[in-house]
Amino acid sequence: MSAARDRVPNRKVAVLPFSYTDKRESDDGVVVSERLLTSLIRERKLEVVERNLLEKVMGELKLQYSGAVDERSIKSLGKILGVDAVVTGTLMRRPGGLLEINARVIGVENGMVLAAAAVVAPADWETEIIPAETAQAAAEPEAVPQAAAQEEKAPAEDFPAAWKYRENLRVAERSGKSLVDHQVLVELDTAALIRAGRMRADCADLRFVNSNEKSRLNYWLESGCGASRTRVWVRLPFLAKKSVKNIYVYYGNTAAGPVSNGAATFLLFDDFEGSWIDTSRWLVRGECPVRQEGGLLRFTGCGYGSSIRKTTLTSAQGLQAPYVVEFSAMASDGGNNGITHELALRWDGVIAGPYAQPRSAVAVVLFDGYSPGSACRGEDCLSGRAAITWWQNGSVDHMERVSEDNSLTPGVWRNYGVVEDGREVAIYLGGKKLVSTPVAVSSGDKLGIGAREYPHGAESYYDNFRVRRHASPEPSVYQYKKAVELSAGRSEGLRI
Repeated sequence: MSAARDRVPNRKVAVLPFSYTDKRESDDGVVVSERLLTSLIRERKLEVVERNLLEKVMGELKLQYSGAVDERSIKSLGKILGVDAVVTGTLMRRPGGLLEINARVIGVENGMVLAAAAVVAPADWETEIIPAETAQAAAEPEAVPQAAAQEEKAPAEDFPAAWKYRENLRVAERSGKSLVDHQVLVELDTAALIRAGRMRADCADLRFVNSNEKSRLNYWLESGCGASRTRVWVRLPFLAKKSVKNIYVYYGNTAAGPVSNGAATFLLFDDFEGSWIDTSRWLVRGECPVRQEGGLLRFTGCGYGSSIRKTTLTSAQGLQAPYVVEFSAMASDGGNNGITHELALRWDGVIAGPYAQPRSAVAVVLFDGYSPGSACRGEDCLSGRAAITWWQNGSVDHMERVSEDNSLTPGVWRNYGVVEDGREVAIYLGGKKLVSTPVAVSSGDKLGIGAREYPHGAESYYDNFRVRRHASPEPSVYQYKKAVELSAGRSEGLRI
């Protein structure tokens, strides 16, 4: 589809939901359009309209965000969104769980088809929802009456015989928007399971399966295997708005190997294992030392002065809001004007000016390498815990900092989160919001990570860096039925 770029003057398009040729109602078209949108962003050959903006405009035009759109509506959308073309198409179900996808790029001005493509692909998501669940019951899972919920099916014959236990979890969508390839947090009491002999001591036998009881779900075990609140991030292919769906967790196989996989679970993930920076994920900008060693990303201060060109890693792929950046960080040293951790959001990937700052970006600065005192740029004093700054053409345009004027002790690992929802940016420390501010600047879609260039030899560390999709509020996950022991002698049709 990106071949149409030469026929789209400003190379800006909107990706509309696809619809079935037989007019059936389904959210499959939303999933297909979202994945196509993500693919176009990564290719960077066409500029695409962000999905939340598209939904808003379609709502204002009283168009359904889940079906066919006529030529007149396409022209209206194009005028409001400032695009030259829209991408849309049709779907047809094929045997074996396959989906035929026919896509086309349509010019807004004359309604002409500029390009077309077709593909047959597996539908690896489930759009079915639990029909009898109410929103109130979803918010209060303990109050869900047994009769009101969908009956749990007996374990299918194709479940693997080697896994002994299965729990039925439920995921409730609460933001009012359908979620595609969304990461949800599951908390499990693996301490109790390990003590009872039901789970391996290293949690390697943990598996998650979708509501169809066939499709394995990718996951990443964040921390706490053997703890009462083990945190696991699970990637859901699709969750319909205001719906509740079943997923299943399996354990109890002493011969199972680990399959926790951050790269398969998140939009962007790096635990910095290995000896070299992964150039498929990051491009290096600047001249100060940066290396990957001991499972950590390490930035080293290389001096002081405007001639120093500090180093920033920029993501190889673009990222579309809303998303959340989460990571662990530590500074080796402290002092006035000391080392910091820095992120660049909405960045075009270009550095410029003194210190090789991102030329135009939203900068998030974490002052965990500062000692009490002041370290100021212009009239703004930065001796607090964090700040959000935006740069325009290499100079500070605005700054919003944490009101607390106390710094954090260096040499301590801390967990940070940065929420970028397309309208505002917020910083979290240990789950607590430090600061947030509306941001109108938008220069690009790259993400950068870096550190201050001073003092010489001080180090700034990163670990378990990941980016996930964001919804407000996030889906809730709760146990619907306790673990059941699965019967022996079942076949091994499901590969988990």
